[in-house]
Amino acid sequence: MSEETQSPKEKKYYDNISMGQRTKQSVYFVAQHDKATMLESYLQKIDDKQTVVIVNSKLAADELNILLNAKEIKSVAAHGNHRAEQLQAASKGFNDRKFDVLITTDMILLSLDLENVSLLINFDLPLEEQSYFKRLRYVDEIGQSVLFVKPEDEKKFSTIEYMMRGEIEEAEMEGFRPTPYALQTKDKKKKPRHKTVRLKAAKKAAIKAKWVPAK
Repeated sequence: MSEETQSPKEKKYYDNISMGQRTKQSVYFVAQHDKATMLESYLQKIDDKQTVVIVNSKLAADELNILLNAKEIKSVAAHGNHRAEQLQAASKGFNDRKFDVLITTDMILLSLDLENVSLLINFDLPLEEQSYFKRLRYVDEIGQSVLFVKPEDEKKFSTIEYMMRGEIEEAEMEGFRPTPYALQTKDKKKKPRHKTVRLKAAKKAAIKAKWVPAK
């Protein structure tokens, strides 16, 4: 083929919209207290995929690592309490497929040299919405991103969708039964005295209905 007939290589863009359009994404609406159970169930159902789970705290990373290993899911935690050589060993073990799952935080994720990540599980939404798209680079076009969204993060999730100018497909896990106590509250709230307040209360109730089954 001559130079005149060769088509130039298409330039790849890494803005929020482009990455969102290229990468398969799905969201599970789940209460915080049910996330660990859902994560275990999800990992048990999928085929052999190199998975990165992102949390917002070192404690959560350690707790999930203990839980998954107890369920015979090979995982490793990598966070700020670990020395550089420990982080390097975790990264190498993941790349060498000694571990199926690596659990980490946003800060440490950026320092790890990970290869062949096929599944990204956003166990926690990032503290800043833009950080989601930094996470997305690890599976951009070649993998999948899954979000676990609790009721309190509905606004942040909506902002992420707005930033990518698209909707993320909602999914449900077959056989998963959420526990109902998330709607219980200790503090007594005053009755709404204004139309706007009543509308907000109705909208909040509708959002909560996604996570908690009716009795």
